[in-house]
Amino acid sequence: MRRLFALAVIVLGLAAVGCMSVPTGLHVYETNSGCTSDGVCPWGDSGYRQFYYAPTREIVVVVGQPLKVWAHEACHAHQHQATLDETGREPVGLTLAEWQTTDEGVAYAAAIAGWPRPDWYAIANNYSLLEDFAEACGRYLVQDPRFPSDPARDVFFEARDFR
Repeated sequence: MRRLFALAVIVLGLAAVGCMSVPTGLHVYETNSGCTSDGVCPWGDSGYRQFYYAPTREIVVVVGQPLKVWAHEACHAHQHQATLDETGREPVGLTLAEWQTTDEGVAYAAAIAGWPRPDWYAIANNYSLLEDFAEACGRYLVQDPRFPSDPARDVFFEARDFR
């Protein structure tokens, strides 16, 4: 419950100062199943247990995850809103791939071009610009002290107002 409160404070604080917006009606759901609150398990047994589900505007996270995981998924919710702001339409399918073509996505790609990849990059099984942004954004939001000079987090800090 404290994690939910902390996440709410982070997201509301950022939204209030205009740094990060999220879709209206965003829901946060803590579970053991890896399924949405209405029982949709979009990735079946694939191992995804933390995700942002754009069709229902829901952050789904397994019980007991650190705040950084919650923040990462909140950053995907922000990508959803950035896509809505620019295109005026909901993303197609289960991913937020359209975000990569928004002004924010293009600017982020340009901002990190040529930067050395951080340690967590090698861990990501399905690297994409979408995930890179969410990971850097999540680490920035919680100011993870284990990564004090993470180039991607620093780039996010520098580029957070680019849209």
